Amino acid sequence: METKICNKCKEEQPITAFHMTGIGEKRRKTCKICRNNEKRVNRQHNPEQHRGYELKRRYKITVYQFNLILTLQNKRCALCGSIEPGGQGTWHVDHDHNCCLGATSCGKCIRGLLCTNCNSVLGFAKDNKLILKKAIKYLEKEPINVKSITRINRVTTTT
Repeated sequence: METKICNKCKEEQPITAFHMTGIGEKRRKTCKICRNNEKRVNRQHNPEQHRGYELKRRYKITVYQFNLILTLQNKRCALCGSIEPGGQGTWHVDHDHNCCLGATSCGKCIRGLLCTNCNSVLGFAKDNKLILKKAIKYLEKEPINVKSITRINRVTTTT
């Protein structure tokens, strides 16, 4: 079995413990564990840089474009108008899943920025307009009179 020594932890490990560099068949000089630790520390020390990287990777937009969208929305959720993003304190980039499936976007189908609650609503409804229309009808209907159901149930079960 081929092995390699990590530049960071100096441990000899199987070659499979090292990521590919993306250049031919070469492997990185640091093992996967050390590289992941470095990335985690970098994310913690440079959250804005990491946010910029994630916006570009997942949604094909820059931090400037993200902030511009938020400004156009008056720094509010595009759906409910909340000024608080909720969750872990970040706005969610909403995109048309009919255009781009999954968590990534081409950047051309971004609808706006949503708070955690609104993003969850659309996510659980799978962006299905019919489900959301049914949900509105459901919310508009009269509540069930539980006492009358209980009375009807007693009459039918005792006869």
